[in-house]
Amino acid sequence: MISSEAYFVATRLGGVVFAAIGLLGLLLATVGIYGMLGYRVSQQTREIGVRMALGARPFDVIRLVLGRNMRPVMSGIAAGMVMGVILSRLLSALFQGLRLLDSTVLLAVSLLLTLIAMAAAYVPARSAARVDPVTALRFE
Repeated sequence: MISSEAYFVATRLGGVVFAAIGLLGLLLATVGIYGMLGYRVSQQTREIGVRMALGARPFDVIRLVLGRNMRPVMSGIAAGMVMGVILSRLLSALFQGLRLLDSTVLLAVSLLLTLIAMAAAYVPARSAARVDPVTALRFE
């Protein structure tokens, strides 16, 4: 027979392990989003240089880069939300009496990933806005 203290410690340890795995997943998602957005901006260097040479302000470049890069991110978040709802319904059917769909958590995670993506898109956008047009036009 397991004492209540041992049960509490085991439950607490399991929660800490799952929280650590979740944070590791969030870190991997953040690095992946940043890498993808940085690569996309590097592919647009020549176009950004032309826009800057034609008189685009840094604010316009940042807005352009953020707008272009947030579209696929938002599509991915929307697809993830749909898949999350579908999978939670499927798992709820498998485990009777277990409520897996928590809209607060789903929206909070979506908002967190959106904020992370915006921050990850802002860094390359800011560096793209500082690019010298002549250097960007020579970029291969």
